[in-house]
Amino acid sequence: MPLCLIRDHLKQQFANRAGVKHFLLIVASVVAGACLLSSAVSASPHVFFDAPESENLEAPVYEFQPETTVPDSSAPRWNLYYVSDTDSIWTLFKNEGLSEFDLMDLFAVSGAGQYLSRLDHSPTVRYQIDEGKKLLQLHLAMLTGENILFERFDRKFLMTVYETGLEQEGDHHSALAKVSGEISGSFYLSGKKAGLSASTITQFASIFQWYVDFNRDIQAGDRFDILLASDENSNLPQGTIVAASFTQNKRSFSAVLNNDGQYYTPEGKLIGSAFSRDPLKNGARVSSGFDLNRIHPITGIERPHLGTDWATPVGTPVYAVADGNVNLAITGHPMAGNYIELRNGRRYVTRYLHLDRLSVKAGQQVKKGDLIGYSGNTGLSTGPHLHFELYVDGQAQDIMTAELPDQEQLKGLSLQRFQKSNTGLLAQLNSPPDKTVLAMLPED
Repeated sequence: MPLCLIRDHLKQQFANRAGVKHFLLIVASVVAGACLLSSAVSASPHVFFDAPESENLEAPVYEFQPETTVPDSSAPRWNLYYVSDTDSIWTLFKNEGLSEFDLMDLFAVSGAGQYLSRLDHSPTVRYQIDEGKKLLQLHLAMLTGENILFERFDRKFLMTVYETGLEQEGDHHSALAKVSGEISGSFYLSGKKAGLSASTITQFASIFQWYVDFNRDIQAGDRFDILLASDENSNLPQGTIVAASFTQNKRSFSAVLNNDGQYYTPEGKLIGSAFSRDPLKNGARVSSGFDLNRIHPITGIERPHLGTDWATPVGTPVYAVADGNVNLAITGHPMAGNYIELRNGRRYVTRYLHLDRLSVKAGQQVKKGDLIGYSGNTGLSTGPHLHFELYVDGQAQDIMTAELPDQEQLKGLSLQRFQKSNTGLLAQLNSPPDKTVLAMLPED
């Protein structure tokens, strides 16, 4: 009964003293009924390991990085394709949605087959198409130093082979520009002072996002060195970071662009973090999977389950599924209990709920596989378990099926090709600059 009606009814009953006793009996019966109902509910066996109502934890904030460059629409745009170990010219055309008839015309060119069939010797392929996706130009940059250019003339292609010598020398000096600087104030303003564009600054921050929070961890005196593609005839779009390093106190990180479009350390280890899909490593049973249309096991109400539950005893070690920084380390939350939120680079956030104990603090950096806490039964939980959540670009995703970085280390031929091509790049990156640009700026 609404409170306003109870109030009015109470006034009427007290106005008539004979009705007071009758009213109290009504109230008592209502309270008794509620108590019996409460007892019945609490007596119901809870056999489900239920996650907290995830709506009570707000989705992590995703800072969208807008595109800062506007392509020139006056001429056909060069498209860049990074060749993988399993690629052939056929899979390239299929992946890019190019016409098989154009490919047949390419093979019709005398001598073209020896280059088109050896795509593993060309780390990158560039091409131009018209509005109808008809191929206009195709460019291969061979590891042997040869450049193969196919140009359409009427209904046929003309092939030109020329050598730049860049790959034979082991570097890209003539196609690269080096920018160096020291930070004072914000990284953005320091980068602008050094002559970097907004898009290059964003590229750099994205490369090293797994190691440094450029909003909070930057200190005066930190140093950056960057090699940029600067030649219009380069295999890469102008402004692309080919190699970079960041030095902070006694820490130093280096990154080199590989032909798969990813950045790796000089040793061939992926910059960033490959993800594990199991934060427990004990083969625990999934008691409740990710389900946007899940029926709540207690209330019977359809409510999304934005995570994955593993049934596991209290005290089971919980590990970080990827490199990252501890964004939150909370104890005593009424719904989530003790929980940890990791920011794994700019795009990813992972959460670990209902923990018994925490082993990390907010602001701490962790590596994939580091112990971060122990599973528990805290908060709104009906049994010992770990509730895990993954967010990609601010949207909840299923850890079991989400597309995540999964390659940690280059191996075999891929590693050999990478190390051969980056020797000259690293030498240029680490060489003393003719003139270091010092970005001395006032504090923001």
